[in-house]
Amino acid sequence: MKNLLINLGFLLFIWSISSCSTKQRIVGNWKIETKDTTFERSYFFKKNGTLEIAFSKENTEINNWEYSKKKKVITISEKDNIISEHFVINYISPLFLGLSNKDNGFVLTRNLKIKSINHNKARKKLRGEWSIVQIEDSCYNYNEKNLTFHFFKNSSYREKVNEKVRLGRWVLNDNNTKLTLSNDNNTQTIDINFLKKNKLQFTDQYGSYILEKTNNESKAPSNQQIEHKIIGAWALANVGDKEVGSSDYTLYLNEDGSLKIFEDQHISQVGQWYVSEDAAFLVFEHSLGRLSYPIENISRKSLELIDDFQTILFNRIQN
Repeated sequence: MKNLLINLGFLLFIWSISSCSTKQRIVGNWKIETKDTTFERSYFFKKNGTLEIAFSKENTEINNWEYSKKKKVITISEKDNIISEHFVINYISPLFLGLSNKDNGFVLTRNLKIKSINHNKARKKLRGEWSIVQIEDSCYNYNEKNLTFHFFKNSSYREKVNEKVRLGRWVLNDNNTKLTLSNDNNTQTIDINFLKKNKLQFTDQYGSYILEKTNNESKAPSNQQIEHKIIGAWALANVGDKEVGSSDYTLYLNEDGSLKIFEDQHISQVGQWYVSEDAAFLVFEHSLGRLSYPIENISRKSLELIDDFQTILFNRIQN
């Protein structure tokens, strides 16, 4: 689709959160979900420095938490124990909080207050594969037989045009009327309307599009798909807004999982690399320990990671 205007309400929501301090942005209810259902839990960071960790409705643990602005670290300690754990904040947004320590990296998703009691039903109805079957009042031509969307339970989606595939994330708003899609090219919010007989309507400034469900939900894209896209040699191009020399820092991410890092054309680190199970983090293991970097975007020619709240851009080195 052409670039769509981001919904004003969503922009105001992002602005209101981003204008707060990092500590204020942490406060709230978050959840972590993994394939291992025994690890599913929610985290409620309170303003008074207490943290409620709910393993189930009947099993809740009370802890203390504090945030170090200088180190960008959350420290969690048991209420009656001096033992504490430290987690580096790799990434924070209105919807996602990326944390890591020396052993692991994971992403928390914010538990938003859902105004509509039908929200979960709408999400379930949306999941699956959809194909465009009708275009109304549009100034843009589609080959409707070749464009499909597949929305997965883990909030990722796959867009396919002919043989070209793009992965991204989707968010349905609380009253089920707007769908936000984020991929490596842009973020866009579109109006949606659920129709009878497994039909869905997308509406944007260019027109209206009727989609029909062609398949129910299948398995979400695995981290292996992301790993396959990342394999190769990458030269550091930008750190935030600052350009750097292409020979200053180079990553060699080999197919067998081995890792080599060159600085100023000399090997600085040798180790292993992999993509986390939820396909959200690129993980390095070498002499400095285990380092996790949120994957912001990945395309054929560029790789964008988040480090210390900045976007780190690498360009692929062509053979």
